Amino acid sequence: MKKLLFLPLLLLASCSVTPPQPPFKVGETLRMDGTTKAGVKVSQTYPLRTEGKYEDGEWAYRFMSTGSSALEGTSALSLALGEVIVDQGGDYVISVQSSFESVAGTSNSMKTYCIAYPDSRAWRSADGFLVHDTLDKVKAFEAQLEQLTTEAAARRLLSDAGTCTLTRQ
Repeated sequence: MKKLLFLPLLLLASCSVTPPQPPFKVGETLRMDGTTKAGVKVSQTYPLRTEGKYEDGEWAYRFMSTGSSALEGTSALSLALGEVIVDQGGDYVISVQSSFESVAGTSNSMKTYCIAYPDSRAWRSADGFLVHDTLDKVKAFEAQLEQLTTEAAARRLLSDAGTCTLTRQ
């Protein structure tokens, strides 16, 4: 009888479960370069100074960064907080950043998304779609997307987004 009770325990113990492996190491840096649909060039650096948190099949890394954007000879410097989210399977990488930008004496709260699709788990760079605008405009855009079906939201995102590249440094 005791043997029958221990058999399932031995079977469970023999099954080794490998914990999910983080896609980035502490100290790695990601760089995002892109151009919005309106022609604004955006460049941001994401220093990953802490370990990522794994939940629901995704890794999330929080960061504080600096960056810049430029359009028609004006430039902005930004200080930002954000997050890099990576699918465990490596299918997508999303950088989300909320920043405070100062341009020629005026300041704005901005939000930036780069949704990139790496071609392998060992990617060095990945191309994707860029949304970068004032916080109010991005919130309104997010609310509009939430009202749409998944396919309609994807079409809307593709039609309104610029391009971006995430690069591991």
